[in-house]
Amino acid sequence: MMESPPVSPERLRAALNKVIHTSPYVAWSGMELESCSQGEVVLRLDLRKEVTQHHGFLHGSIIGFLIDTGCAWAAGTVAGDVVTANYSVNMLAPGVAPSFRCEARVIKAGKKLLFCRAEVTGVTDTDETLIATGDSVIASVGRDLVGGFLP
Repeated sequence: MMESPPVSPERLRAALNKVIHTSPYVAWSGMELESCSQGEVVLRLDLRKEVTQHHGFLHGSIIGFLIDTGCAWAAGTVAGDVVTANYSVNMLAPGVAPSFRCEARVIKAGKKLLFCRAEVTGVTDTDETLIATGDSVIASVGRDLVGGFLP
């Protein structure tokens, strides 16, 4: 795999924020990019009624979305434009916090596939609770992040 040349955190942030504004689902979700660096991203999502299930917990599909997006974006900071080939989610606890953080990182970057891992935590003013973990296989589509998303 041809890795993208190192890009400053500011330029990575600009590229990923552009994705937020051009993807209707991502924009609707209210997800924000908390931080990013080569091979890692941290996402944040505040709980609101539209993303809950019938018990008021964060919906499992939203947890999956955070893991999928976090892993894909972490991979994108290394490999450029990417798509998800596979991901799995392990639910560990109900999502009952006022906000959630997804920390995702590239574990191994191969020639065409990147293997990533993510953790989703519920965040309160005084505590963080691990609510889910996930693993993802991300495929490079061969376009540079700089050419695809950076201004």
